[in-house]
Amino acid sequence: MLRSLRKIRDFGLKTYISRKIHDAAPSLYQDHLARSQDGFVETAYGVAMKENWKDATFRMCVFGSHGRMLSDYLGDFSKPFVFLDVGANQGLYSLLAARNRHCRKAVAFEPVQATFEILRKNIAHNDLSGVISPVCAAVSDHAGAGEIRVFNGHSGAASLRAVDVANGTAETIALVAAGEIGPMIPEDVDIVVKIDVEGHEETVIEEILKLRQSNRLRALFFEVDSRWVDGKHLEDRLRDGGFTDFRRLGRSEHYDVLALHP
Repeated sequence: MLRSLRKIRDFGLKTYISRKIHDAAPSLYQDHLARSQDGFVETAYGVAMKENWKDATFRMCVFGSHGRMLSDYLGDFSKPFVFLDVGANQGLYSLLAARNRHCRKAVAFEPVQATFEILRKNIAHNDLSGVISPVCAAVSDHAGAGEIRVFNGHSGAASLRAVDVANGTAETIALVAAGEIGPMIPEDVDIVVKIDVEGHEETVIEEILKLRQSNRLRALFFEVDSRWVDGKHLEDRLRDGGFTDFRRLGRSEHYDVLALHP
């Protein structure tokens, strides 16, 4: 009940009812009720994204399932900044960051080719190609090539972890590390980072802290799933890196963290 009330508070009764209708009759909703124009759908976050109804991550964007913590933070950021979107998927948060007039650049890292193509279409459709630089690669502790597991029907579950791919495929991808990322960052602006990498969080955080511009880090948003991530260890590591404020959204075993650096 409380979760339902929070969704109504954050996105309005209309969006909440729309989600319920979709859950009950997805074909009816998608064919007749979705706010679609030229193959793009307006999401609960106010940006349009390419129709991709079979994908769970797309539906989460449409109905606001990611919550408001990061979207509000990006919308309210009031100093010049660059946004590093690690695991950008179809680009929701890069689009939101780029709409902030203070955003000098957003770098969207998405290694899965099919998802990357949708990301590019979303950037172009929202007329944000001048701000967002899409990079078809994953962030890791070395540059080169790697293998990612991609799951049918849930692009956001793609993982560099060695997991069963009975319901998906394995894909060879490009990897970049701190040495390749540093030159992409404009000088003299704050840095905001989002990490959504399904179990590769510790590696990515270490690379971000290695950046020569790491003294300009102001916020780092990441997911904790206790099945493969030690949230306490990540928090301790970030405290060592100067982060002092940790805000949590979600359940005790699966939650998001917005870590802030003064």
